[in-house]
Amino acid sequence: MHMGLTDGRILSIPLRWIPTLYNAAPEEREKFEIGRNRTMIIWDPDKCAINDEVCVADYLGPCA
Repeated sequence: MHMGLTDGRILSIPLRWIPTLYNAAPEEREKFEIGRNRTMIIWDPDKCAINDEVCVADYLGPCA
């Protein structure tokens, strides 16, 4: 999964790190929403077969 950040960086996360996404059909993975504060990617189980949230900060390295 690749995410473009507002500062121009691209964050890539292997789907194997997130089993619910790895095991989901590609068309279901595309049914996400961006959280209001723009730091979460949300799959709403009322709208797709996935019930998960990804916090972008969890996948960024420590600040220098």
